[in-house]
Amino acid sequence: MESPGSAGPFERLRHMVPGPGKKAPGQPAHCRIDPGSRTSICYGIGLPSEQRIVIMDFKKLGEDLGLDEDEFIELAELFVETAPQDLQRLTEAGETNSPSLAAEAAHSLKGSSGNLGFAEISEIAGHAEKSYRNGEMDGLEETVLLLRRKIDELAGLL
Repeated sequence: MESPGSAGPFERLRHMVPGPGKKAPGQPAHCRIDPGSRTSICYGIGLPSEQRIVIMDFKKLGEDLGLDEDEFIELAELFVETAPQDLQRLTEAGETNSPSLAAEAAHSLKGSSGNLGFAEISEIAGHAEKSYRNGEMDGLEETVLLLRRKIDELAGLL
């Protein structure tokens, strides 16, 4: 098993029997908030990737930016509050078949999530941006749903 600091915050997933702590708000029963921290730990054997919930170490993410945990959480909350605007722009871009608008919205999400260390959201948005810049709009609705789900997962950890 990896030590808590050995993997990126979106890549740490523990597969074991449920441990101590209360159920994380809005998370499946196999997720718990680690006592004494704001870290969500999720348990399960062989979860499909779309059901995996990640461990977020807000203290570590804040330290990486020179912030304390509370300051980082404030920025993360601001991201969660403003990200739906970019998701709406993506949806509108799909409705109007505008790859340039879609690329701009995906770029915004990629940058803001990447700056905060939310690598998974940034990676999804980055792949989408590249596709949209090439005029490929296939899968936009699925991308919006996936990004919305990942942002909602993040919101559930705050």
